[in-house]
Amino acid sequence: MFDQIVGHQQNKDFLARFLNREERPHALLFYGPEGIGKCLLAKEFARAFLCLGSAQGARPCNHCESCRLLNFETGNFAHPDYLYFDPMTDEEQEKKKTKIISVNQIRSLIKQSAFGPTLSKHKICIINEADTMNTEAANSLLKLLEEPPDRWFFILVASSVSRLLPTILSRVIQVRFTPLSVEETKKALLHKEIPETEADLLAHLSDGSLGQALRFREER
Repeated sequence: MFDQIVGHQQNKDFLARFLNREERPHALLFYGPEGIGKCLLAKEFARAFLCLGSAQGARPCNHCESCRLLNFETGNFAHPDYLYFDPMTDEEQEKKKTKIISVNQIRSLIKQSAFGPTLSKHKICIINEADTMNTEAANSLLKLLEEPPDRWFFILVASSVSRLLPTILSRVIQVRFTPLSVEETKKALLHKEIPETEADLLAHLSDGSLGQALRFREER
């Protein structure tokens, strides 16, 4: 499962088992260095989590209505039970050009949490770069995690655990991600049709971060 994601086999195995559990915690935290695939795996897990296919069959099944409405390859994100938040330039941060998860985004999430799933058995929300939340946003999210709405599931993605409130950390199951190996980074670059010699060089320079390798390539 999650074979399209390079590396992180232990975490992929954990998430595959997690899908089949009857009782689950309501929130996970994926944390580790930037650019190593945390958010990508969170998105693929969401697709499998929402899949309407048989529990005994492969998930995601790639055939049901849920899989059709949430397909990252085709760019279809119309699934009514999937929410995703990325940092944005907040009004107060506009002069600094700093992107954060703002309190307005969390308030929007709280409003939407009043509604249950409409297609799948659950709703799922991914908050990418959750460690960019300001204090007001973090406290608002904490209230949601303390009293999670029925049939909702949350994944927080962060690079720095130390920037998250201890009270938020106490409400999530933490899943640690480590840098990719040179071989894994090179494999991912080759998959993007980057020439082998260049892929090998970038893999050795990027400290196990595919995102950093791709940035190096853009800057050359």
